Amino acid sequence: MQIISSIPLDLNWKHVFGAGILGGIGFTMSIFITNLAFVGESNLINASKMAILLASLTAGTIGFLWLKLLGETEESDDDTDTMDFETTDIPNSLK
Repeated sequence: MQIISSIPLDLNWKHVFGAGILGGIGFTMSIFITNLAFVGESNLINASKMAILLASLTAGTIGFLWLKLLGETEESDDDTDTMDFETTDIPNSLK
């Protein structure tokens, strides 16, 4: 099996999942679509905007807490600037 790419040594899948949670912050397009979908319905537009902003705040808070609490680097390396972890799963052709 050929490896297309590998995750950086100072990154793990908890970081990727946390970044995915933070992706829920992108609310500007949702507000734009709300304004197009509910023309003339100010109550629906206001309720939609509040729900979108609440969802964005929730995603930001959960994503921040996830990365803050679970996003620590698991490798024991004193020099985190270089992240020179030793690994055995990288083929010589990719080094």
